[in-house]
Amino acid sequence: MDDKFLSYIPLLSVIPEGLWPDHFLDSQDGSLLDLIAYEDGEIGGTEEEWSAWARVQAVEEIAFPIPFLKGLMLVLGNGPIEAALGGRGIEWEGEITGEVFKLRFGREIFKPLIEQDGELIADPDENHFVEIVLPVGFAANSQKGVSPIWPGEEETPINLPKCMIGDTGILIEAVNLIFHLDGISPLPAEYAHLGLADNWKGLLIERAQVTLPPDLAVDFGGELAFEHCAIGDGGFSGKLAYTPVPAKTGSLLGIGFELKSVKLEFAQNSLNEAAISGALDLPIFDKPIGVKVKFNDQGKFDIELDSLVPSYKLKLPGISNEDIVINNPEFALHTTGDDKCAALRWTEMTSNNS
Repeated sequence: MDDKFLSYIPLLSVIPEGLWPDHFLDSQDGSLLDLIAYEDGEIGGTEEEWSAWARVQAVEEIAFPIPFLKGLMLVLGNGPIEAALGGRGIEWEGEITGEVFKLRFGREIFKPLIEQDGELIADPDENHFVEIVLPVGFAANSQKGVSPIWPGEEETPINLPKCMIGDTGILIEAVNLIFHLDGISPLPAEYAHLGLADNWKGLLIERAQVTLPPDLAVDFGGELAFEHCAIGDGGFSGKLAYTPVPAKTGSLLGIGFELKSVKLEFAQNSLNEAAISGALDLPIFDKPIGVKVKFNDQGKFDIELDSLVPSYKLKLPGISNEDIVINNPEFALHTTGDDKCAALRWTEMTSNNS
């Protein structure tokens, strides 16, 4: 705590009992009004019609949940804040402005990243969060929810830093996030594919660039992205269907790989679909084999044959490719933790030398 706040007037001691709306901007531990230092203000009116304004300052950084955005929190930093609140009967409206606001995402939604051995991984520190500085104030009322108050005449770009979606290993980053907080304005038609409710509230994203887990080393050249996705109650929602022409080449688990398609779907941070198709250049076969790669919400994946191929010729040291053929092969590779397990089986093997 700053030394200048060793003695201060808590905002709670100034506001008459019952004036502050229940659960309006309440901190995580319920001490919001105790942690705001009152500097100046005025309260007036009657029970039927009342108003108040105050100039205050947060004693320390305060984070409080946003009621209609599960998993997101509004953070007040240490700096000057001006607030106004007024109402008639049970109806009320208020504003809070300053230059100290941040939007914090719960770690179940997004995790910040650190670099380890040349790769980006989720920051394991439970006290570290993905946060966005908000150069805005907020207006709220008892009818229409919350809307931003922008300084000046133009909206300031709000960007999402590169972060991991939950524990999936999938990274996203985005620029120019759009507030949609009143629950009344219709969503743009471009977001209809997400199936969001009519009164949905949150942040809209026109384009979020995607980075897949490092075991899949393919250069997408910035092409892989969620188009018209969103962050709202419960987390991130977005759909992606990508088919490069020509196919992208790279590696999977260090093995040569030709990527043909990617499908991803999130709904409120739940990974509903994560599938990649391509051809894997396994050294034991005489040609690349078509495979399907499926991710789970813990960043692990399975690799299986994409379709049943009648036969493959084995490519073994000292044996001609014409000598051994396996029929109806089944190949699978599974990852568990840091371990990887591969299996190859077939129903029949033939040899031209038999």
